[in-house]
Amino acid sequence: MSKQKSFLGEPLLDYLSKIPEDATPLWGKMNVHQVVEHLADAVKLATKNNIIPLITPIENLERMNAFAKSDRPLRQNTINPIMPENPAPTRKKTIQESLEVLKQSLEKFHENYALNPEMSVMNPFFGDLDYEGQSNLLYKHCLHHLAQFGLTVEE
Repeated sequence: MSKQKSFLGEPLLDYLSKIPEDATPLWGKMNVHQVVEHLADAVKLATKNNIIPLITPIENLERMNAFAKSDRPLRQNTINPIMPENPAPTRKKTIQESLEVLKQSLEKFHENYALNPEMSVMNPFFGDLDYEGQSNLLYKHCLHHLAQFGLTVEE
């Protein structure tokens, strides 16, 4: 199993659990509870097709797909055009509840690809990605948000 796939489970949850609930992000507008729910949404997006239609122009898709599969990090303050300018309120009352939703989403993500190894899921920005591509993109996304709170992952 790749380091990206291995990270998308207990290791990620452990890192997120280390961030104090009242921590101030180094950049961005989301607090840690909002980040946990945002990551759960990203995992769900990587697990199921047709949640959000493709928004990247076809002529840019190959470049975006290559970026998703690369080791290049996401930039700070990357604008996500499908998110509101101000973060939505959290859906769950406690961060522990949201961490449990993230855990269940990660388990379903791995399970779906184990049952369907040839499966590819369309990402609205990066196009069709298989398990490797989705895992790499999610890993990159998680590192981005951990860095937002001053955490780096030991390679």
